[in-house]
Amino acid sequence: MSKEVMKIKFPGVFQKMMNQSMDVICAIDEAGNFGEVSTASKQFWGYDPEELRGMPLVDLIHKEYRSSTQEIFQEIRAGNEKGRFKNHLMRKDGGRMTVEWSLQWDEEDKLYYGVARDVGEKTVPKSSLEDSSEESYRYLFMDNPSPMVIWDFNTQKIIEGNTKALEMYGYSREEFLQLDIRDIRPEEDIPLIEAFAQSEEAYSKIQPIWRHKKKNGQLMYVHATSQLIDFRARRAALVHLNDVTESIKAEEGLQKANKIISDYRFSLDQSSIVAITDGEGTIIHANDIFCTLSKYSKEELIGQDHRIINSGYHDREFFRNMWSTIARGEVWRGEIRNQAKDGSLYWVDSTIVPFLDKNGIPYQYMSVRFEITAGKKFEEDILIKSKLLSAIAEVISTLFQYEDWEEALDKSFGIVGEAVSVDRVYYFENSFDPITGEGFASQRLEWTTTATSQIDNPELQNLPFELVADFIVPLRKRQAFKAIVSQMSETHTKEMLLAQDIQSILVLPICIQNHFYGFIGFDDCKKEREWREDEISFLQTLTSKLASAIEKRQGDFALKEAYAEKSIILESIGDAFFAVDKSWTVTYWNKKAETILGTNKEEIIGKNLWEVYNDVMDSPFYTQYSKALHKNETVHFEEFYPKLKIWVEVSVYPSPSGLSIYFKDVSERKNNEEKLKRINKELALSNSELEQFAFVASHDLQEPLRMITSFLAQLERKYKDLLDDKGKRYIHFASDGAKRMRLIILDLLEYSRVGRTEEDRQLINLEALLKEVVGLNRKIMQEKKAKVTWEEFPELYTFKSPLRLLFQNLISNALKYQYKEAVPVINISYEETITDWQFVVSDNGIGIDSEYFEKIFTIFQRLHNKDEYSGTGVGLAICKKLVENFGGEIWVESEEGKGSKFYFTLPK
Repeated sequence: MSKEVMKIKFPGVFQKMMNQSMDVICAIDEAGNFGEVSTASKQFWGYDPEELRGMPLVDLIHKEYRSSTQEIFQEIRAGNEKGRFKNHLMRKDGGRMTVEWSLQWDEEDKLYYGVARDVGEKTVPKSSLEDSSEESYRYLFMDNPSPMVIWDFNTQKIIEGNTKALEMYGYSREEFLQLDIRDIRPEEDIPLIEAFAQSEEAYSKIQPIWRHKKKNGQLMYVHATSQLIDFRARRAALVHLNDVTESIKAEEGLQKANKIISDYRFSLDQSSIVAITDGEGTIIHANDIFCTLSKYSKEELIGQDHRIINSGYHDREFFRNMWSTIARGEVWRGEIRNQAKDGSLYWVDSTIVPFLDKNGIPYQYMSVRFEITAGKKFEEDILIKSKLLSAIAEVISTLFQYEDWEEALDKSFGIVGEAVSVDRVYYFENSFDPITGEGFASQRLEWTTTATSQIDNPELQNLPFELVADFIVPLRKRQAFKAIVSQMSETHTKEMLLAQDIQSILVLPICIQNHFYGFIGFDDCKKEREWREDEISFLQTLTSKLASAIEKRQGDFALKEAYAEKSIILESIGDAFFAVDKSWTVTYWNKKAETILGTNKEEIIGKNLWEVYNDVMDSPFYTQYSKALHKNETVHFEEFYPKLKIWVEVSVYPSPSGLSIYFKDVSERKNNEEKLKRINKELALSNSELEQFAFVASHDLQEPLRMITSFLAQLERKYKDLLDDKGKRYIHFASDGAKRMRLIILDLLEYSRVGRTEEDRQLINLEALLKEVVGLNRKIMQEKKAKVTWEEFPELYTFKSPLRLLFQNLISNALKYQYKEAVPVINISYEETITDWQFVVSDNGIGIDSEYFEKIFTIFQRLHNKDEYSGTGVGLAICKKLVENFGGEIWVESEEGKGSKFYFTLPK
């Protein structure tokens, strides 16, 4: 059998004490194998410490004592047994010796710490010593190698002491026989020995370990074994003595060393992150600071390796170098970026120390780490600020290097984008209606990396401020706008940003001569980003410089360029577009308008709109256009154009010169809406008919079932004595079938009623509702000793009765589908998303095979025999219908034998 040697590093003082102790001091692992052993083992047992390490203790115990010794070890570990006992141990030379053990279990180290002393006691016959011959007396008492004392039980006077006793106490024989038992004890122990000497019954309970006092006043610990005898016509106590001072001191030293080790561990645990792994890298110990920082519990960390907190920041070569270092038995030091359970990142300064066996092979590793996230962030801040300052200098140089300010901007955008690591940088220029003050924004420039370019997106030209009010409002107040798009409110702005795959955005205003001239935007299309204050400050500085460059270089050329760009935009805009002046003369007609309306621009530009389209003079088109023009307000509407048999969605924006009209063909959507209305109407009719049928069926079918059940009961009562067992069994089958048929009918009726409620929405206290459901199941919960737990829930604004029925069915199923004798444990939890509440009902039941995940939500679909689990197969179908009526979804995650988790969502 191979030995796996256990080594323990003790403080130097304790190690010295182990090597000098007259008793054997040792550590034994939970399997009963020796670990560290003091050098006294060679003298008393004949074994070198190195021979004992890894050897099972039971191999040294005499076979008569092996079973009892193992039982004592187990009791000591359980805390049910004191740590002192005796057994017989076999020396290496085959000799047998009596050993007294002092043993204690350390739960933290998973080790027994023990002191073993050679008792070497010889027994004295229980007969009276005075009956022995002088030779026997001298052999048994005076020359006994163990110290022995006899004292008068009535007077407590010492009446005899053998040679070894006199040597131990340091008295002459005459001096010793003048003493009583009080004289050889320290003053504070005298009341205790007097109490034990009051009667023979009290003396029978005397403790074995005492402090005795030598002639020179030195205290020693003795192990005393006493028996009452008749000696020279007196009732006396014969006491065998064994000096255990060194053993007691060794034991106290062991306890002190354990305290030192415990203090070291406490200090380390309070100041650093500590983890211990086995030789394969599996975590076997994690302290509280490790758990706090990583946000994993000890249970989640133990048994895993450190890949559980790998952030992916370091490459494989980094970890290969680390492992090769510690595998050679060398200490490794370095900085590592880890990822906590919640996804947050943190840096640690790590030292990994390998523990080596006698062959120099690592069998354990200890990692001591200190969090340095703040320091690393400071370093990162310095690097970023240096990078940003360098970018500012480069941008300023670029702005004054090019005569064409747009070319300068284009070059600057690349510098800025790379400096702050964004995917897109763009510039929008504003225009305003001089009468209404309404603003429009048009994209002029753009720089991108991997993000899809939006420079040719017609929807980003002449963009009304009201469509992007989310960031226009703060920009007009000279404030920056920053957002994570997924967290924005549901507005047209969010819809537009999502269409461009933007996850995070920062927009800064450009103001020239106190006028909101435009804005510069920065998009991150890869991640949801929190903008740093120094980044925002840097970009604001650059925006100010860009504003100065624009102001210096704008002029006639810029105006002409803007006009040309506007023409291009209007021609390539995504929607159909045309413009009229205040006298209804068409001033612009784009290609999309030609395509949808079938009228070329040459046929209509310069003509009155109503002369060309006089067929709609009495339609909502004329009414809505006139309203926009005369009331100077924006109008949005949808209308059917009979001439072309199409539906159009129209947006009309008034301007100082007339109207700008955007429209698009939405016929397909409108047709789909009409189809959906017809389908919903047909479905409502079908559901109504189904509900009526279920109600009638349940009412009409229950009557004959009640009659069948009643007559069967009468048959059984009247002909009970005439029926044989088979006849009674047939009646039972028929009655049982009728009862199950009635349950199916009632469940069918319940299923048909789902979705029909006359109650109004109300604010629901979920905890109160769940207490109601638990109350309904109290009987079966008490029978099965079931436990239902839940978190602290929010209040929901919804329908109470359907929600109560939903939880009732899920909890009832969790209680029902359990193994026999199992104790059901059910937990209800939730998560909140932007749009939904997601609930989970978890159980420890029999579980479900994945191939039946869809089937179980179908009405009357059962997976088990009715004799195993009752039910009709309607409960989960009702749950599905309830959740869908709420507008949510329901699904299951499960594995046979490992319980189930039923998830469902409720829209906010």
